[in-house]
Amino acid sequence: MKIKYIFQALLALLPMGAMTSCQNNFDDPGLVVPVAKNTANTTIAEFKDKFAEENMQLCPYKDEEAKTPYIVKGRVISSDATGNIYQTLCIQDETSAMTFAIRRAGLYDYYHVGQEVVIDLTGLWVGKYNYLLQIGWLNEDNYGDPSMGRVDFNVFQQHSELNGLPETKVTYITPQESKPADNMYCIVENIDQLPSSPGEDFYNLQGQLVEFHNVKFEGAGELPYAPYQESVNRFITQEGNSSKLTVRTSGYATFYSDILPEGTGTIRGILSYYASDPSYATTDGSVNGWQLLIRSLDDVEFDQKGQKDDPFTIAEATALQEQSRQGWVKGFIVGSVKAGVTAVTSNSDIIFGEDAEMDNNLVIAASADVTDWSQCMAVSLPQGSAIREYGNLLDNPAVYKKSILVSGSFNTYLGLPGIQSTGASDSFEIDGVEIGGGTTPINPGTGDGTKDNPYTVEQIMTSTTDAADVWVEGYVVGYVPAMTWSEAVFGNTPDSSSTNYTNGTNFVLSSQPVGSAVADNSIPVGLSTGVRDKLAISKNPSIYGAKVKVKGSLEKYFGLRGLKAVSEYEIIEGGNGGGGDTPVTPPASGQGDGTEANPFDISYIQTSTDDVNGVWVEGYIVGFVPGMTWSEAVFGKEDTTGSTNFSNGTNCVLSSAGVGSANLSNSIPVAIPIGDLRSVLGVGKNPGIYGKKVMLKGNITKYFGQRGFKEVSEYKILD
Repeated sequence: MKIKYIFQALLALLPMGAMTSCQNNFDDPGLVVPVAKNTANTTIAEFKDKFAEENMQLCPYKDEEAKTPYIVKGRVISSDATGNIYQTLCIQDETSAMTFAIRRAGLYDYYHVGQEVVIDLTGLWVGKYNYLLQIGWLNEDNYGDPSMGRVDFNVFQQHSELNGLPETKVTYITPQESKPADNMYCIVENIDQLPSSPGEDFYNLQGQLVEFHNVKFEGAGELPYAPYQESVNRFITQEGNSSKLTVRTSGYATFYSDILPEGTGTIRGILSYYASDPSYATTDGSVNGWQLLIRSLDDVEFDQKGQKDDPFTIAEATALQEQSRQGWVKGFIVGSVKAGVTAVTSNSDIIFGEDAEMDNNLVIAASADVTDWSQCMAVSLPQGSAIREYGNLLDNPAVYKKSILVSGSFNTYLGLPGIQSTGASDSFEIDGVEIGGGTTPINPGTGDGTKDNPYTVEQIMTSTTDAADVWVEGYVVGYVPAMTWSEAVFGNTPDSSSTNYTNGTNFVLSSQPVGSAVADNSIPVGLSTGVRDKLAISKNPSIYGAKVKVKGSLEKYFGLRGLKAVSEYEIIEGGNGGGGDTPVTPPASGQGDGTEANPFDISYIQTSTDDVNGVWVEGYIVGFVPGMTWSEAVFGKEDTTGSTNFSNGTNCVLSSAGVGSANLSNSIPVAIPIGDLRSVLGVGKNPGIYGKKVMLKGNITKYFGQRGFKEVSEYKILD
């Protein structure tokens, strides 16, 4: 955890008279600190949990009989001062964050960053706009379909009160750390670990202040943040992550014409969301839906140190170990690690000189005469790479004491502070050594990257140019549980503590089968969300050891050449079958075919792996889901929780068994769209439907985190 302070002097630059809502009662000459009359009775997380499954609803009283409103409080974390954020206010409390859509520009004049605001939500509208849960007003001018709109500024002021003066302290935390209650906080996130489907974490992260380390802009040094008066998507990539994140930028922002910074750095902002379907797998490698909104260029911190023309020293690179950093380093070649040594612990583990026993590493230091292991770094020389060909001491003793400029990620290697190099010809320079084409791989293969003639793993390892939509072939032999390639697991041992493992963000692809696969003949592969269920070892354990072809983007991943954003695949041998471009899995006998004459049964929906639209399913309506998770499903027709899901008829539970025999294992959740269907199929609106056998037409997809049914358009009551 780290803490930063925004200079208090900034407050003096802002119009203090604008710091009130309905409380413009500052005395002259003194300052009256605003005190809210209302007191929060609900956390933001509790409120989101209550209403997340609703599309649009006028926020009711928390206690209808006592007329007790829902009241939340939080500190302002957004700012529209630069114009990049528009008519939006975001606050956070110690549980979550909330987005407010307000019809007013210049909100920063009234709600400064760090200001605590107490808000009466009852009487405002709550709902989702393209899956972003927010507070606003009813927009009825949407082709007859009510949607979320902006609340009038004067109405919002009537519902909100300022409380105290802005608190400018910001605490930086990981997603696992506790959120402070007394000041702002910023969550340090990784792109691959952003939630991919609706649920508690999905909604609670919306509207939050977040930060991403070790990122690069696509188009850096060339593209502006946005064209004039045009809003566009820019993208960042993050070291050790397979997906890209959209940075949404307005052409009305004061910094629109600034050029995207080069190099690697940190970026923070408000994490927003915009997607018509969270389950949709993007084709550009970006995380579906999530968008970062920077508040000003103060949120973009890029350090040019570590670029080729201003490389890190040995001491600087050593200090940056295990921080997921990368860059260029300058030093001198002083030796190599001895054969058989896996972790250097003394001078005796290193051969200081031109003699060498291994060709897979170099030891470098700040000067050519260093012979102290504690002042050295180890450089990896990947198999078949240019840096191994031209730089290893076993074959090139003349490079001893030569200066070297090398780029890579800074992670422990052979027990020393390390530089994990890609080995490409453009990733290093050795004084006096003329580097040729850059690759002399061992049996590199002659693949051309097409599906019929895919690249080999060795071709990927020794590549020097990024390329989109290429195919590569190899064996699934493990996964990378953390942020560095050196931690790769060659095996299928589960790691519940690793979000990379549990979310299935990547796997290790080798030219060799299980048992012979090692780091020198393998690459990391980043998986798009749409293929994780089939290719990630945690999601599909039987994929381990399978020979596969995968299609994705050839680029750096975990600091070395790899494949990202895999969108298609074919299982050649092993695994449990099913390529990314194969037809929908045919139903087993007795499961139906999805037609009106022969509808699918519940077991087919449960075991399906492909989303399918416009199909029929048959079962019994046996209950409803009152909250946010499938485990809370109620198998009955009574609600004791005050669930708006129940009262609004947003969903039902469909089972292959009738009332009395239905349970989670033989049932699926069904989403009921707004309209007349809720009055028929929702148990809360039509108790008589409980226990009825029905046929429904809709779409097979994920719902409440597992296979379910959405977008119901037709129904038949069978008994």
